[in-house]
Amino acid sequence: MTYHEAISYIFNTSLGHFINGEKFTRQRLDSQIRHLIRDEVRKPYIFEMCLPDGRWLCEIEQYAAGEWDVYIPETREQEQRLWDRLTGKAERQ
Repeated sequence: MTYHEAISYIFNTSLGHFINGEKFTRQRLDSQIRHLIRDEVRKPYIFEMCLPDGRWLCEIEQYAAGEWDVYIPETREQEQRLWDRLTGKAERQ
């Protein structure tokens, strides 16, 4: 998907537009992800999104061809793998 499709998907999927515990506008979400990924602060970017069944860690990543992917885990075990990568536990194991 394109960058704009990925941002729209995240924004429209999040319950009440809550990302990382804060209410986001689409423009703010766009600006934050562009900044973090452009400056290579975080690649891929792992964030928390409010969904109907609770808060979940999710991920957005850019691939070489300019394609973007949004990953929303289906189980808490899958989410735990994101948490381990975020906290660095995955590299230590």
